[in-house]
Amino acid sequence: MPVNDSVSSFEAQMQHLTPREQRLARKARRRAAMEKYDKGCVAMCWGILGLVVVSLSPSHIHSLAITKVSGKVVTDYESNTTVPIKITVGPAGGCMWYEDVDGPPTQCKASQPFKPDPKILHLPSNQTLTNAFSAPLGKALIVNHLATAFGGLTLILFTLDALVFQRGFSRFFIWLTFLLMWAAFALEIAYVVTTTKSVSKAQDQGYYIGDLSNGIGNGFWMILASCILVSGFFCGCGGTGVGSNYVNFGIAHDAT
Repeated sequence: MPVNDSVSSFEAQMQHLTPREQRLARKARRRAAMEKYDKGCVAMCWGILGLVVVSLSPSHIHSLAITKVSGKVVTDYESNTTVPIKITVGPAGGCMWYEDVDGPPTQCKASQPFKPDPKILHLPSNQTLTNAFSAPLGKALIVNHLATAFGGLTLILFTLDALVFQRGFSRFFIWLTFLLMWAAFALEIAYVVTTTKSVSKAQDQGYYIGDLSNGIGNGFWMILASCILVSGFFCGCGGTGVGSNYVNFGIAHDAT
């Protein structure tokens, strides 16, 4: 229902009530609206928090990544001695483990596009594993940081718009954040799929690596959960508009 029609309908109903009943009705309407606003903001906050955490992975939060590769490097061909390795990649770059894959990373690089260092992993000169990580898609992961920044800005503007200015200017930022978050997730899907295929080719071509596996990191699922939470906020509170008269929250334009 358009904003003006909703307000007119509410005001028409108020005309049949006594002044006291009108005040009570408006207070009840405002109270219900604020409960909806609070729930929407909680969902938005959790979604943005998830994006912030993943944006710091794996360079600063080593346990999170959108994709991970693990395997064993042959260090002695005669005795077939192998050493475990692990590589993780996220929006904040990537990390590499050599030998002790359960401990702290051997080295992390907080930049995109991320390309593993063959020297750190003790890979031979004819290796192709480090080429499996797409540079163009790695640069595209920066969209995750943009979505995080716009999400935080949108939450602030939405709060000011709904509670102070009541002009509806936050709708543009709500739409932009919604689109940026799902665009970031789509790019991460493309990165994971491309890396998985390239790693499989690298394993076929390199006899120096054994038990090579590539999988989805827990950061991938956290980003999906964040997108769903923000989408719930978008559809429930901000998608159809916010601003004048608080119509999206069911609050009439009076401040009585």
